[in-house]
Amino acid sequence: MSNVRIPEKLKQIRERTRLTQGEIVRHVKAKNRASISAYERGERQPSTPVLLAYARLAGVPLENLVEDELDLLLGRGIPYVVVKPTHI
Repeated sequence: MSNVRIPEKLKQIRERTRLTQGEIVRHVKAKNRASISAYERGERQPSTPVLLAYARLAGVPLENLVEDELDLLLGRGIPYVVVKPTHI
């Protein structure tokens, strides 16, 4: 399994859900905004729970997120979730 495209896909999910890096931290339970930035640049590998949270947020199978050969298919018939930030 190759996962060179994970950073690109994570950024696609964040942009499609219209969340900032700071906002998505809460939704995927990452450590902080810097972690999200590092995931999107390919400098750090997200944990399995973080990847699962991204997949759920986008409404795509985890396999589509981690397999380079598969596209996310956002907006092509597979549902995705637009999450509005909540104020805590």
